[in-house]
Amino acid sequence: MNFAASILPDNVVNALGWTLLHSLWQGALAALGFALFLYLSRRASARARYAMGLAVLALVLLASLATFWNHFSDPAGTAAPVISAAAAPAVAVGGPAAAVPLSRRISLFFGSYFSRHLPLIVTLWLLGVLFLSLRLAGGMLYAQRLKYSRSRPLPAPWPERLQALA
Repeated sequence: MNFAASILPDNVVNALGWTLLHSLWQGALAALGFALFLYLSRRASARARYAMGLAVLALVLLASLATFWNHFSDPAGTAAPVISAAAAPAVAVGGPAAAVPLSRRISLFFGSYFSRHLPLIVTLWLLGVLFLSLRLAGGMLYAQRLKYSRSRPLPAPWPERLQALA
């Protein structure tokens, strides 16, 4: 029993899982393109490079949203390759599968593997999001605590030195 499968509908878990997997290569491709841009624009202003970095991040976000929507709105499940139970022995034994190209067999194998494990992938991702959100909230609470607890005015020479430096 997976946590994600128990709280989210199956089509959302499926779409989110495939989005997470596709975002890996999409992000890597965007990072490679951005690295090439940075290399070619060494003399460009920092503002232009920063703007391009933001544009690449927005592009990765839009690609992930499009991937999610593509898998979410696909009721037949044709966006993810799934191997049928009847074809599995042929692929494993190598009988009639010799007519199937190697790239297609690899695609079928990984599609089948990830289709079976999508709830686990989504559950682990949700646990990571939860952990990092709690860590962020704890850091913010700790910063607020530092701001108000044990605060006292600086000793005598430091305010004058601060004014002189300012």
